[in-house]
Amino acid sequence: MDSTLPWQLALYEKSLKKKEKVALLDALIPAGAHRRCLEIGCARGTISYFLRKRGGRWAHVDLDLANVASARTLLGDGVAQFGPEGLPFRNRSFDGLVVLDYLEHVHDDEHCLDEVDRVLEPGGTLYLSTPTEGGFLNWLKPRIGLTLDQYGHVREGYRLADLKARLTRRGYRVLDTSTYSFFFTEALEMLINAAFVLLGKKKRATAAEASRDGHIAPSSEAEFRKNAKQLKIYGLIYPVFRAVALLDRLCPASSGYALVLRAVREPGPAPGAAVASAS
Repeated sequence: MDSTLPWQLALYEKSLKKKEKVALLDALIPAGAHRRCLEIGCARGTISYFLRKRGGRWAHVDLDLANVASARTLLGDGVAQFGPEGLPFRNRSFDGLVVLDYLEHVHDDEHCLDEVDRVLEPGGTLYLSTPTEGGFLNWLKPRIGLTLDQYGHVREGYRLADLKARLTRRGYRVLDTSTYSFFFTEALEMLINAAFVLLGKKKRATAAEASRDGHIAPSSEAEFRKNAKQLKIYGLIYPVFRAVALLDRLCPASSGYALVLRAVREPGPAPGAAVASAS
């Protein structure tokens, strides 16, 4: 791992799935397309760092205070915590809104979408990604100890048709859909996560280290440094993992274990009142 990089970016440099996600977002979000942008569920700020390169003025929020603190070390200003009651922004505050791997973490996903509707202006664009539901590897994960709580999930994921139907009912027009993280990438990610969870069982002292993201990756710089030896070993074998992940080119285009879509919010009535305050 490159010790000269912020720890979040050092992890990213040796990622598989996250690099695929960033590449997809770069293709979906034209540079300079949005002026006022919000990311819901910024986690430790890694994807946020790359989103900011697309231009516009960004705000990033997360439920977890530890995530917010970590993201601020990478991003500086524009990162805030929010609560389950709603987003701390006025109606129609944004023309670009990103929700990446967040819906599967919250019990009331419909309320989350209500808040998206409220703060996204008509004509604004929503970028949404989630894990997919079903598939052999999703069946296997809990059988090797990767239960939903290890990921911080309350559900396995979503089917693309279900998400499209939900958004269509809410007045969105879905423009693009894609899946990523095919069998070989997902299998490698599963093995990496399982190894980290096993290590964490030995080293995690208290439940206070838990976050809404679960236990499948370092959640702070302290945890990153605590696992420095294991991460260095992983860095040595990473080129082999990257080579194996290329076998995904043999997989059908519809068989990804994660999905991303882009949808525009059609003009309509003003969103209903919800708990909100000035940003």
